[in-house]
Amino acid sequence: MIFMRRNKANLNALGFKKVSVATIFGMTLLAVMMLFSAATVAWLQNAILGPDPSEEAFTRLVSPRDPAQLLILITFSMVLVGPVEELFFRGYVQKGLEDSLGRVKGWILASILFGLMHGFNIVRAIAPTLVAGLFLGFIWQRLGRNTTAVAIMHGIYDSIALTLSFLAAI
Repeated sequence: MIFMRRNKANLNALGFKKVSVATIFGMTLLAVMMLFSAATVAWLQNAILGPDPSEEAFTRLVSPRDPAQLLILITFSMVLVGPVEELFFRGYVQKGLEDSLGRVKGWILASILFGLMHGFNIVRAIAPTLVAGLFLGFIWQRLGRNTTAVAIMHGIYDSIALTLSFLAAI
């Protein structure tokens, strides 16, 4: 919101638009594809480099422990995490980089920054999150810079990942 006020931008200028039920369904399918792609990269990293103790500790720390906690985290992901990260990375960063550097360079640089930001939690999260950022940025472009659609996709991605993490711990 600080960025919006500083630059006199409104939510519409940052890509928050109405979406149809068909778009939501499409974002759900794309979120599954994105999760599979990011998980494949993470699996390859672990196959090549071996398990990462810090990743395992972080996963234990943030994984939901009961159904109520899972529901709270899914709600948090859908209402806050997806929209806030996409507002910033697609609506502000990628839009600005694309307007300055061009469509492809802006998309790639925004995706790299997205991956690096997630590396603050776990260094090995950079590559899988870069893949997710490339997905989100590409879809954002293809849908006419629709930040709402990718915010939904991002929230669904996180929700599926949380659910899988919860189910794996049972």
